[in-house]
Amino acid sequence: MSCWSACRRPSALVVLAACVCPCATARAQLSSAPEPSTPVQPVSSASPADDAVVQAQDEALVAESFVLPAEQHAWARFPLGTWREISTTTETFDEAGALTSRSVTTQQESLQSASDQRYALDVQATVDLVGKRITGKWINRVLQNVTDASGPIVSSKRLADQSITLSNKTVDCQVWEVVYSDEARTLVDHIFYASEQYPYILRRETTAETSGADGQLPIEQVQSIVAIEMPYLLDGDVLPCTCLQTTRHTEKGSSVRVALVSEQIPGGEVAVWSTDFDPQGQRSRWSSQELVDYGQGALRKPGGTRRDTRRARRQNR
Repeated sequence: MSCWSACRRPSALVVLAACVCPCATARAQLSSAPEPSTPVQPVSSASPADDAVVQAQDEALVAESFVLPAEQHAWARFPLGTWREISTTTETFDEAGALTSRSVTTQQESLQSASDQRYALDVQATVDLVGKRITGKWINRVLQNVTDASGPIVSSKRLADQSITLSNKTVDCQVWEVVYSDEARTLVDHIFYASEQYPYILRRETTAETSGADGQLPIEQVQSIVAIEMPYLLDGDVLPCTCLQTTRHTEKGSSVRVALVSEQIPGGEVAVWSTDFDPQGQRSRWSSQELVDYGQGALRKPGGTRRDTRRARRQNR
């Protein structure tokens, strides 16, 4: 199938039926595995040369930092000028569970630069709310490959390797601790990385660098793989996807986000569903995101329509 197949809205019932069944048996399970890389040998007084070797190994370990290669990133792996358009429908509810508002946000994103460290997107959002349309300005966002956040990475270090069980196989992972800034906060990610298994970062545990009442760092957000090799019908072709679940817990409430992602799609996400809950566990908001269109070059071609773009892609397969 061509990477630039056009997107049609599939049946949400079909997607959810495909996701839910494997989810119960595909939860990520962590188990201890051997220490990473070659351990540093103890210092010996036999020879100054031995001491120099040990010192060099120590310096190499200190300098080691986690890098997510551009070819493994959901955006950076694509040519410059690659773009996508997504549509998100959001509904909010009051304390009694009654619907209070409904909005539709259409967002266009275009890749402007990319490297192994960071990438840049031009982004514009248009919101339809209560019969009004509000079109925002184009803004440029420069984001880190490792965190998909704009704040700088403060430090990273490798921890003991672990393994993750995904459906029918066990995958060995490097485990990294990455400290970075996000707006006014400092966050710590524990990243489980496997270079041979899409989506490469197989699990991410995020904590805020402020201790709780017991002196521990509470896990604020966890992103993990629910299922792999999930079929999704895209423009008449079956697209292999991975199902990711992100759960978040804060003093203001919690949220659950389920996404189908594919290596063939700019930004990775094919479809997303999320629900927010208030501190009492009552649903306060939910949203459904769909991929409207994507491609390379100009976002809009004069005289062209999305249907024309889709037809051209099919003819060029």
